[in-house]
Amino acid sequence: MGAVRPAATQQLTLWEEAPVDVRLTDFDVIVIFTSAGKDSVAMLVEITDRARHDGVLDRVVAVHADLGVMEWPGTMELAERQARQVGITRFEVVRRHRKPAADAPPGTKGEVEDLLGYALRWGYWPTPDAQWCTSDLKRTPADPLLRRLGNAVLDRDPQRTTPARLLLCYGMRAEESSRRKKMLPLQPYTRIAARNREAVKWLPLHRWSTEEVFARGDDAGVARHPAYALGQSRLVCAVHLPHAGRARPCRPGQPAAGAVLRPRRGHHRAQVPAGAAHGRRPRRGLYPDAA
Repeated sequence: MGAVRPAATQQLTLWEEAPVDVRLTDFDVIVIFTSAGKDSVAMLVEITDRARHDGVLDRVVAVHADLGVMEWPGTMELAERQARQVGITRFEVVRRHRKPAADAPPGTKGEVEDLLGYALRWGYWPTPDAQWCTSDLKRTPADPLLRRLGNAVLDRDPQRTTPARLLLCYGMRAEESSRRKKMLPLQPYTRIAARNREAVKWLPLHRWSTEEVFARGDDAGVARHPAYALGQSRLVCAVHLPHAGRARPCRPGQPAAGAVLRPRRGHHRAQVPAGAAHGRRPRRGLYPDAA
């Protein structure tokens, strides 16, 4: 990899009210994180249409975080079909891996751990106030891939003197919740930042309505996830816990997760510890061990 001189420090402007427009041509890699849900579909269509117009469609990569048995059957395959349908040729899947054994050879990956296995090991479920599923099973597993994508840009041009720039596209919208309404639609993503690598997190649909999202995907002829035909307004896990302790099976035949992990009576979700995201086990006794 060629040596890269540090770029001049730039202050990104972060807009909260005005719509944010991003020039795709400013980035070497454009990553679209997709769950196969309606927001992901609209984002796939919107970004690839713009990338095709700007002549940078070959820079677009679709990434899906596989949550294992907690996903609806066929979700990963549908996400790939949707990406291919809009013209994306590179589709990547990321998964969480446990730490390898102490005596494992260098470079060895630990066994794959999905959302159910992770929840059983920790003894509690994610909640709106402690969404460790996003940090531990989506964002963290994707970071190594993002670093590789940035490094590949530099490897292709050893004489390059500017950092590789990555644009990370997420489908969160202000309409979905008060927490998401407060999210900045454009901000630096520092988790993978390095002397020769920069990344920016972008919410291209942040101001879109649900109707606009569905219409964008339907007008492009991209298949909807079958969960919507069953009455789901959002594509959540096959077992969705709207708040701590109340598991609701979303698909026929799916066992109730609340029968496996259940908080103490009277437990308030705001008291759920967020320590799992930082490698700390929750307080003992808050949730009974899974049988």
